[in-house]
Formats: sequence, C-alpha cells, structure tokens
Amino acid sequence: MKVLITISIVFILGLIGGGYYLKTHKEKVLHEFSQWYHKHHKGTLTFDNISVNTFKHFPSLSFTIHKVSLKNSLDNGQQTQDFSFDEVDLKVSLKNLLRKKIQFNSLIMKNGKVFLFTDKNNLSNTTVFSAKKTASKKKHLQSWFSKEQMHLELTNVKYEIIQEFNHQKISGNLNGLNATVSLNDTIIHTDLVLNAYMEELGFNLQNGAFLKDTRVKLRMHPTLFIDKKNIAIPPFDIVLNDQIFKVGGTIYTQGYGSFDLTIKNSKTDYDKTVKLLPANIRKTLKHFSFAKPIHTDIALQGSFGPNSNPYVNVDFKIAKNNLQIKDSITIDSLDLVGNFISEESGVLKLHTKTLQGVYKGISFSTKKADLYSTASGKTSIQTVTTAKGNTKSLNSLLNNTTFLFQEGRFNLTSQISGNINNLDSLLQTTKSSFSIQNSNVLHKELGVRIAIDTLHLAIAKKDANLSILKIPLKENNIDLTGKITNVLALVFGKKEPVATAIKMSSEKIAWKNVTQLFNKIDSFNTGTAKQHLVINDFAKSIYQKFNPNISIKFKEFNYKDFQLFNAETGLKFKNENQIYLKNTGFDYRNGSVVLDANLDITDPEKTIFEIESTTSKLDFAKVVKDYDYFGIQSLQNLKQFTGAIDVNTVVKGVLNNDKGLDLQTLSGKIDFNIDSLSIDGFKPLEKVADLVFRKSRFENIRFAPISNTIYFKNKTVEIPRTEIQSTAFNLYVLGDLGFDNNTNLWISIPLSNLEYRNIKNIPKKVAYKNSGWKVFVQAVSNSKNEIDYKFRLSDRKLLEEEKHLNKQILLYKKDEQLHGKHEQQKRLKNRILEKVQ
Repeated sequence: MKVLITISIVFILGLIGGGYYLKTHKEKVLHEFSQWYHKHHKGTLTFDNISVNTFKHFPSLSFTIHKVSLKNSLDNGQQTQDFSFDEVDLKVSLKNLLRKKIQFNSLIMKNGKVFLFTDKNNLSNTTVFSAKKTASKKKHLQSWFSKEQMHLELTNVKYEIIQEFNHQKISGNLNGLNATVSLNDTIIHTDLVLNAYMEELGFNLQNGAFLKDTRVKLRMHPTLFIDKKNIAIPPFDIVLNDQIFKVGGTIYTQGYGSFDLTIKNSKTDYDKTVKLLPANIRKTLKHFSFAKPIHTDIALQGSFGPNSNPYVNVDFKIAKNNLQIKDSITIDSLDLVGNFISEESGVLKLHTKTLQGVYKGISFSTKKADLYSTASGKTSIQTVTTAKGNTKSLNSLLNNTTFLFQEGRFNLTSQISGNINNLDSLLQTTKSSFSIQNSNVLHKELGVRIAIDTLHLAIAKKDANLSILKIPLKENNIDLTGKITNVLALVFGKKEPVATAIKMSSEKIAWKNVTQLFNKIDSFNTGTAKQHLVINDFAKSIYQKFNPNISIKFKEFNYKDFQLFNAETGLKFKNENQIYLKNTGFDYRNGSVVLDANLDITDPEKTIFEIESTTSKLDFAKVVKDYDYFGIQSLQNLKQFTGAIDVNTVVKGVLNNDKGLDLQTLSGKIDFNIDSLSIDGFKPLEKVADLVFRKSRFENIRFAPISNTIYFKNKTVEIPRTEIQSTAFNLYVLGDLGFDNNTNLWISIPLSNLEYRNIKNIPKKVAYKNSGWKVFVQAVSNSKNEIDYKFRLSDRKLLEEEKHLNKQILLYKKDEQLHGKHEQQKRLKNRILEKVQ
C-alpha cells in the first residue's frame, strides 16, 4: 500500500510539475515549433493563442492552439489557404516532459479545412509539406513527434484536393478520423477508423468520379514499408452508404503513386453500386437493373498520375435473379457468370461464361458472350445465343397483334456479332436459325386459324431464307420455301418495306381443303365454325405484312370434279386489292392449258375475276364428262366418244366466297375447235335414223373439225351459225343456250342429208346458202325447264333470231373488257406451243 501511495504521489507531482512547466514555457514551445517549421518547410504558419490543459486529456498533458492557419503561395504569386483549423490539441509525453523535452504523442485537429491545389501549369500549393533542400526533415520530425506511438484525430474537416492539369479532384468531409501510428526507420503501422462523406473521387474528371455523394465508414490497419515504398492494406470492411465491401490491396508511393486493390461483396446492390462508379462506366451500366443482390469481386488498379483511368475488373455471379434493361426488357430467372473490365484506355469489356434466363416466357442461354466498348462509345458484341419455348410467348416478343401463334414449340439460335450502337449494322452481321413445330397461327381479326407442321427460317443480313413452311391439309401438305427481304422490320415493328418471294408446292391438293383454311372460326373457345370464308381479307393481311410474290406448283390439283396435273402459276399483288396470276399452266384431260388472270378482292365477300386462257388437245369426251355431259343423259350413255378440243377463252365474272360462281355475272367469249370427233350410240339420232335412214349410217359417226366463237352473258350462251359436218349428216346450229330456262336454238337440216352418202368419208363443208333446201328444228325451253323440239318448214323466225344474235355479238365485241385482247391471245398461244413442245 505504501508503494502504491508513493507512486501516486510521484505521478501527481510529475503531472503538476509538467503542467507548470508547459504553462511557463508555452510561448517557448510554440516559438521553437514555429521556428522548426519555417526552417524545414515552405509556407506561412499562424495561430491566435495557446492554452495549456492539465486534465483535459488526463493523464496526459496537452495544450490547445486556436485558429491555426497554414498558407502558401503558388509560384505565380497567388496565395492559397492550405490548412485552417479552429482548434489543434497536442498531447505531450509526460516522461519526456519530466526530462524537460517537448515531444507530442497525439495530434487532435477539429473543425478545419484542407485545400490542396495544382493549376493547369502544374503549379501547386503542396510545397507546404515539402522539406527545404538543406533541411533534415526526418530528424526534426522525429524530435517533435513520438517514435513509439502517435495518435492522430481529425473531426469535422472539409477536404478538397484539385489537380487541374490532369483533371483530378478528391473532395468531401471527414466527420471523424482516428489513427494510431507506430513507426520505426523502415515501417509505419497504422490502426485507422474513418467516418467520412465523399463528394467525389475523381482520377479523371473527364470520365466522371468514383464514390460521388457517398457516406464512407471503415476500420483498417495499413502498413507503410518505407524502403519498399508501398502501403500494404490487409482486408477490411468498408461501408459505402449502406453496403459493406471487403477491401484489401497495396498502394505504391513511388512517383505519382499507384494502387492495386480488391473489393468484394457477396450481396451487392447493383443499382446502388453503379451510382458509385464514374460516368463513363455508369452510362453503360445504368441501363441494367437487378431485382436481387449479386456477388461481385472487383479488382481496381490505377495511377494517381495525370489523366489516369483506373483499370477495373469486376467478376460477378448472378443466380436466379431478375434483370431489367432500359425499362423495356425484363429477364427472369437469370443465371450469369462473367466479368466486366474497364481499361485505363477507356475501353469497356463484358465477358460472360454462363448466361441463361427467361424473357417473356422464352428460355434462352448463351455459352459465351463478349461486349466491347471503346472510349469513343462504340460498342460491339459477339455471342451465340439459343432460345426455346412455347410459340405463344413469341407474340409479345414480336409485337404481334394480328397474326398470333397459338400452340407448339420453337427454337432459336443467333450468332450476334457487330456494333450495337447501330442496330442496322448489327443486324447485317447477325445470323439466326429459327424453327417451329406443331403450331398454328390465329388471325385475330378474321378468326382464321392456320396450322403449321414445321417452320424453319435462316436469317442473315436482315433477310430470311424460308427453308420450309409445312401447312398440313386433310390429304396432304402445302410446302412453302423462299426468301423474305428485310424480315427484321417485322420483328422490330419498323415501317420499312418487306418483300417476299415464295415457292409453294404440294403433291396433291383439293380446293375444298384449301378453302377450309380460310373458314372463319365462330368461337375461339369452342372451336365451332360456320361456313364463312374470309379469304379476301386474309389475302390483304398477307400483302400488308409480307408483300408476297408467290410461285405455285401442284402435281395434282382437284377442283370439284376437275383434276389438274402439273399446275403452275405466279401470284403477284399489284396492290392490296389487285392480284395477278401470271404464266399459269397445267395439264388437263390429256392436254395443256395456259392462262393469265386478274383478281379484284376489294370486296371482302366476293372476287371479281378476268381470265384469258388457251388450251391444246384436250380430250373432248372427258371435258364433257367433267361438265356433267351438259345435262344431256344420252351423251353419258355413248358407246364411243372421242375427240380433241382447243379453246381460247376470255371470261370475266364474280366469285362469291361462300356461294361460289355467280352465273349472272359471267361474260366473255370462247374460240373453240373440235377435231377428230367421233361418237357411237347417241340414242336421239338413232331413233330418227330408224325412221328415215339405214341404221349403220348413225353408227360410229365421225365429224369434220368444228370451230367457231361463242359469246356468253347474263346466263346465256350466244352461238353464231356453226356448221357440223359428219359421216352421218351435216347441219347448222345457231341461237341462245340458256342456263335459266331461256334456250332458243335453231338447227338447220339440209334435205341433201336424205341422199345417199359414203359413210367411210366425211363430206366437204358447204356454205349455208349453198346447202339447198332445209327443214328446221327449234329447241326451246318450256315452263317445266325442259326442252321442246319443234319442226319448222320456214326460216322466218330463224332469221329474226339470227338478226338478234348478231346485234348481241356486236355488243360483246365492243365491250371494253374484251376489246384489244388479240396480242394477249397471241402471247398465250405461243406459251401453249412452248408447253406442248
């Protein structure tokens, strides 16, 4: 107890004595310190007064200097205030003070400003820290400050460090800094606690600043190796605003100084972290946003020298996250592993090792992607991306509002390479492969659903090659191939022209099954249908979206009872209401047919058509059969029926989509030639022959070529006088053949038929006026829609009918829709010759 009391008395006496010494020698102490500074450093040090504190920092003694200011002048004479503090507390070592030696072991600075400035000419006020060449800074510094341990404390200090010549600025406010420093000749150890507000950390203000408007808290234990000229920083936690990062690395003090740091955070808030980066990096990354924290591992390297851009390498791992891009693209369930690099040159690089997610219901993955951005802002990308999913998800992706995918799956592979700043340029270098299986497309407005068995597109340079589009029908498929020019205008909703060149083909197809494609669905939910074809409106939609030019080939095409083979045509839209069928041809009944057609689909319910056709060597008997023997039962019961017919036709009319051909609108003309006609077993003639002629005369009747031009309009066929010469008889026919109970045909039978003739030879034709006396048979419709045959001995009524007929034919010839078709008919005839050959 005596020892403890003795030590306490000695300590108190020492404290009192030390305090007394400081009070009596404070002016001397400050004078010596001021003289030391001016002797060894540049600048002007001033202060107001000093007070000694015995118990303020008990058990240490201290004195406080008030209103301390350290000023310096630039070489150009401009004076700056480098340091100013309201209060500076200096703690004095009691042990050294008892030896009458002043040495500080603590420096506390409050309410101050620090301003370090270097102008555009590299003139600086930092010389206040530079030792004079003749001075031994180290020796005198160690004489004033404790070598064993030194405590430094800064409170409420605003700092601003500007280097105009290399565009650097560091500014902010030190709310509190506490540092304990231990040093020897080679090493300085520090225990530092910091609470600060960082306004900006700008290594190159032309690119922006790090940590702009950021609250910073940390505790670190850096070590300065004086000989190695570097500061080793063991890993420590730093709080930036409300995020905690693990930081470590090395700062090199030689020259301008440089740094090599690592920053890690397993739960990085992307949006908050991007705001900590300079503008040149932020402008690229600000378009992205993650819903959940991500794992980041950042390597930061750079120099404190002029125009320095730090090298930034960010390794990141993202699992099951949601990514938002430019407020328009949302990627769900994102898995992403890669790194982001910002080079000193200003180049930005993004490399992904793994990238997969879901976009608008579409699953996609990328094995590797590289994004490269130059300092000028030009950004390029190189990647291979695959995507798959339900075709319904494509509707929102492609902004489909009319043609909607309903079912099935799709696959997409894209090789993307090019400049992303220019979409057109990027699309020129992008290659994609796209396929769909077992899907269908719904035309939302029309209620038409088209099935798709298979679709495959290869897209390059904004165009698409259609490898196959297979549309299933009841008995077969329709296959389409071709090219779509500027297809990506459809994908991105651009108002740019799109053109399509398509080849359509099928082994066998029936028109009734084709029309079912365009049968409007009455109820999308029940799938029930009513017979209402919307083929015209559908064709307009196809034109508006694809502007197609279609080449069609069918090996077999069935229209009702008509069978066509090797059918070919070219379908081209003149505009949305006009379709042109060009170079159409097919084989029919052992012969060939070529035609051109113009279709007007302005009215959604009907199609106005105009057709010009030419045929060669059609089997006349089979043609008559296809037309149901024109309703003449006797023709169906013929024992023999042979012959060939050539026809040139100009016809126009209206086709109602639901009801079919409107006979009332049908008009036109037909040039025909029937050759090698032979019949046997035609009962009406045989009955007449039994009364007048021998039976053999009307067996196996052979005809001379029969040719003429007939005209039709208003459901009536106008037949000019036509000579029919055969081994059995010769006669002349003219009149009206009506479809609507208005038939009035005249058959002129020369009496020379009663003469003997050699049935082995067909007599030569004789002009009507030279054929001698005749009897006449008038075939007219009755009220029962049957044909009555009346024998006439006079031709008076026949001549009246012929006069009326000639007037009608003259009107046909003046019809502007039929006028001037000679060149067209000539061209068609040349085509039929080429086809036959």
